[in-house]
Amino acid sequence: MVRERVNRVLQLRLESKTIKEISEKLNLSDTTISDDLKVAYEESSDLIKEKLDVIAYEIKSKYKDKKLNQTLKLRLQGRSINEISEILKCSPSTVRWRLREIEKEEGKPIITKLDKISKKLKHKKKDRITFYDLTDYELGIFWGMGSYNQENNTATFRETRKYFIEVMKNITNNDFYTQDGSKGKTQYVLKSCLFDMDSFIENGWTERNSQIRDMPYLEGYKDFMRGYIEMHSGLSYNIRYGRNKRKKQKRLMFRIYGNYKLIDSINNILHEDVGVGKKTPQKTMNETTKILNYTSLKEIEEISNWLIGAADQYCNEYWDELHYKLRNPIIEVS
Repeated sequence: MVRERVNRVLQLRLESKTIKEISEKLNLSDTTISDDLKVAYEESSDLIKEKLDVIAYEIKSKYKDKKLNQTLKLRLQGRSINEISEILKCSPSTVRWRLREIEKEEGKPIITKLDKISKKLKHKKKDRITFYDLTDYELGIFWGMGSYNQENNTATFRETRKYFIEVMKNITNNDFYTQDGSKGKTQYVLKSCLFDMDSFIENGWTERNSQIRDMPYLEGYKDFMRGYIEMHSGLSYNIRYGRNKRKKQKRLMFRIYGNYKLIDSINNILHEDVGVGKKTPQKTMNETTKILNYTSLKEIEEISNWLIGAADQYCNEYWDELHYKLRNPIIEVS
């Protein structure tokens, strides 16, 4: 009777059945099946032992992969380690081990995503608006006009174009007010104590008048740059002469300005991701600010198409003006 059972267990195992599947099929406990497999293994030939070793490894790997995939799926949903352990009925330390294994196997792209989720969960407890709550486009606007008063823990946004202040209003639900700005322009102002500024500073944010300002670390920069460039760029015309030095034309020129470090990053990204030529940033009266000038209509169009392509957040007013000027890149001067 026992011999028949052991042989039956061995037969099912050689069909790549798990201990759980064999126990359910034979209506026996997992412990009994495990003990019978040990007996069968000791009595088997070297060839059968080798097959059993391969099957055990494959089952273990399959089980591990299944658990790692379940853990990864839950983590990418923004679940905490304790939540995952409760759902998968395992200890928090097991969840941490699985996440480390996932990072080893998957590499940098997954590490970046998991790190971002970990930081977001860390700051979530504070009931504040964090770096991770904003879209990349909104971060570009935050970088473009945000300032911070540490004494009263207030982030302030000032801009003459109402649209960008309304973006911040939608995030904070704070009201904004108006004041007289330079050159008689109305300036819109929004102040908020809701931002967890530590999370922004940890990700590279610095004050607008800092000596060095650069981009945050993101997976992609198109959306961030669209928000920033909408605020810190301009399309104007510069006068050029024809070959005979008599005929004058106004030709379109696209300018992006900002801190020299940030401008270097934009220069590199536009070169690598869009394929436009690298430019030599122009100096300004302010030694920390530099300007990128694009005078080639083809390059201006390529940058424009890359920035706005499939975008779901953008300033209509900015892009209406840009597209109008792209349709009229040259103005004849009499």
